[in-house]
Amino acid sequence: MKKRPFILHNVIFPFPLMPVYYAGAYWGWLIPANYAVDTLIAFLCLRKLNVPDYKHKALKISWVICLMGFLADIIGGMILVLLAFPPGWFQAVFPRFYMQVSLMFRGNNYRTGWGYLVILAVIVLTGFIIYKGDKKILKGITDEKTAVLTAAALAVFTAPYLFFILPVQPF
Repeated sequence: MKKRPFILHNVIFPFPLMPVYYAGAYWGWLIPANYAVDTLIAFLCLRKLNVPDYKHKALKISWVICLMGFLADIIGGMILVLLAFPPGWFQAVFPRFYMQVSLMFRGNNYRTGWGYLVILAVIVLTGFIIYKGDKKILKGITDEKTAVLTAAALAVFTAPYLFFILPVQPF
């Protein structure tokens, strides 16, 4: 088997660090913007579900929910990095899938149907992690039904849809 050289393609950092790298001076507003979106969604959901003292409860959990979202984004980003640079055995076991996933990170993420589906699967997985984590956090301050509905809203509205616009040929 021909040994291929290690080449760094267009996946540089997982999502939370990617905007810092590409946006440079804009990183200062990324964390407050994410915090504001998470707080707003929690606030609106708790208000809509008639939770008593919803303002205080939304502010109480907002930082933890924001950190949970960043943790889920990092996990999703690391999965994409692992798929971009898979271990050697992966090519031997799944050669066709390896080539399709490998092509996804060589310039155009949508050159193959696999590219779109893999990124979609990672976004859904990340949303599921957000849902499970937020539900556990919300159970401490609300009842089960409210925790499930609010966690679902947070997962849907704060899933890392920016994974779809991974950097394409940054160099």
